[in-house]
Amino acid sequence: MTMTLGDASAEALSLAETDVPAAAARFREHLAQLPTPEARDPQALALLDALDTIGLVQQGQFPAALQRAVPALAQLEVSPWADRLEWLYTSLAFALGMLGDTERGLAWVPRALRLTQARPHSECRRRALSTQGTLLAMLEQWEPARETLAQSLTLAQANGHVRGEVVARCNLANVSAH
Repeated sequence: MTMTLGDASAEALSLAETDVPAAAARFREHLAQLPTPEARDPQALALLDALDTIGLVQQGQFPAALQRAVPALAQLEVSPWADRLEWLYTSLAFALGMLGDTERGLAWVPRALRLTQARPHSECRRRALSTQGTLLAMLEQWEPARETLAQSLTLAQANGHVRGEVVARCNLANVSAH
């Protein structure tokens, strides 16, 4: 049975909270099964581009990720999914920081944190805090970085997210050296 566009998008956004590349793959599969008009829906294609952007960020292809995300973002911020984009905002923040535009990257984090307020223990919130702490450290704002990374570590521990815990501990060790 083929999913509707609405069901496929909801599934992708749910999966994006924990595994964005898997969400992109599943959404791509669902779009391929939809009738042509739905499969070419501009907002659906923007969602797929945004999901694919995360893979580019994870591969360190920051300029390509930003180039792909910006047009998608314009479509998504006026879509029914506008309140589910915390994973995208966090990735944009990280990509900008890795390109040396740390202050602009840091400006994206509050958007992600605002969207996760209703889910204070979510993986998306942990990633946003981790990114914020990393960017603060890049700006040599050691104490706020330490506090934010400690919050990220607490969430990782509470959620049993081993990779998140390792990342937070490494980042905290780096920050504590200053």
